[in-house]
Amino acid sequence: MRTLIALALALVWLAPLPLAAQDIPRTPWGDPDFRGHWVAGTSAPMENPIQDAWQLTEEEFRRYPTAQFFPDHQAAPGMQRQERPMIIDPPDGRIPLQDWAIEKRVEIMANQDKLEFLDPRVKCLPAA
Repeated sequence: MRTLIALALALVWLAPLPLAAQDIPRTPWGDPDFRGHWVAGTSAPMENPIQDAWQLTEEEFRRYPTAQFFPDHQAAPGMQRQERPMIIDPPDGRIPLQDWAIEKRVEIMANQDKLEFLDPRVKCLPAA
């Protein structure tokens, strides 16, 4: 039993060593690199819906699902939205997807009425 406990303690003590040996990713200027997929509570669209069109009318803005959850109270009704999409690089504001990802996106969007294509968060079941 003592051997098993000693082995478990040794594993717990040695487990973080590979992580400590890794370098922290850094930006060219030396700060920690936090690039990745970040979603903030905003009414701005993720992608640019129209090529090089950054202004959204009130009607275009309402088409975005985020408009229901993060309403923009600062703009008067009828004013054009000056919000840029969250994707700013590349300059066209579109996520540069590979061909297989575009095909998968089209397949998922075309089959939203089928349960197997729904976002897993939508199919949440109560705990029992």
